[in-house]
Amino acid sequence: MKVKYIIIAQVILLAGAVVLGLILKGDLADGPRVLHRAIGGLAGGVSLISAIVMLRHGIGMTQKTLSWVAVAFSFLAGFAGSSLRTVGSYDMMFGLMSISGFIALAAAIALLVLVIKRDSVANTTK
Repeated sequence: MKVKYIIIAQVILLAGAVVLGLILKGDLADGPRVLHRAIGGLAGGVSLISAIVMLRHGIGMTQKTLSWVAVAFSFLAGFAGSSLRTVGSYDMMFGLMSISGFIALAAAIALLVLVIKRDSVANTTK
């Protein structure tokens, strides 16, 4: 499987988790939050798979760094989201979750741009 398609799935899942999180702010009902948790968990898993694939393919250091930044911040967003109800400051943990999700999404988008750019350069030199 091409690395580009894994990163595209990662970007879609992270964007879905970020958008759902912003829509559900302040809504503590469990119904819609389950979908948000599932998409966020999938995004974290796909981010980890993407980072492992980057390591195995020997891709450049910038791409590896961006992939691990996306993993770290998607896991941090998941941790902050899971501790929203147990921590006294809901706004602080929601802010941490939101910022972490946005950083993970930005890193994944930057990674996708670099991989697409690398692939287009490789195709023009053939």
